[in-house]
Amino acid sequence: MPGENKSESAAGIATRPFCVYSKEELTRELRQGEIISSLAQASYDSSAEQVSIVIHPFAVVATQDCDLLWDYEGTREGKPSDLNGVLLYEAEPADQAKTKLPRGNDIWKRIIQNRDERYHLLESVRADDDCVGEGIPGLIIDFKRFFTLAASEIYRQITIAESARRRCRLEMPYREHFQTRAAFYRQEVRFYHTLFSQVWPFNQSPFPYAPKKQNVRSSSSAT
Repeated sequence: MPGENKSESAAGIATRPFCVYSKEELTRELRQGEIISSLAQASYDSSAEQVSIVIHPFAVVATQDCDLLWDYEGTREGKPSDLNGVLLYEAEPADQAKTKLPRGNDIWKRIIQNRDERYHLLESVRADDDCVGEGIPGLIIDFKRFFTLAASEIYRQITIAESARRRCRLEMPYREHFQTRAAFYRQEVRFYHTLFSQVWPFNQSPFPYAPKKQNVRSSSSAT
């Protein structure tokens, strides 16, 4: 954007000097686009009858603000929760995520420009915008890596000392950008278009935007 003074972080990610995050309004209900650190997720293996605990260094809330607000207010009034889980995406420090990518192509360049459909870059968080006051490095979200936790469990963890911490939340329009890209990836439009095009005749595709097959007469067959 005109007038921006961009700097480069250690991971080679351009950062912007204007407001991307806020630590305000993080004392009540969870917020869409909120970053939480050190969330614990329990997973039960029925075959081994064992429970394993995974600690997510960072996770981003994807459930809509309105649903989170209604759930928070309803449970405070003693009403049963309408949410059976809060949708969260795992987020990994960019320098760590980069080491796991295949070499020899331009995927990293696409990722840090938010041009790769599978990944989303979150810029680093300044210490002043972090509720903990430490700052957060640039994060990479892999849209294949998501999980859910009950809202009550998240609230329980963030009230325990030395447990999960509410860090900050994305401001507009960066919150909407993240949510739009996540929703676009989950649609899997290209997969279903390919699948249905093999089932239906080309000129009877269930997708209205599919081009119709046309009969083109060559000049030699023209009368």
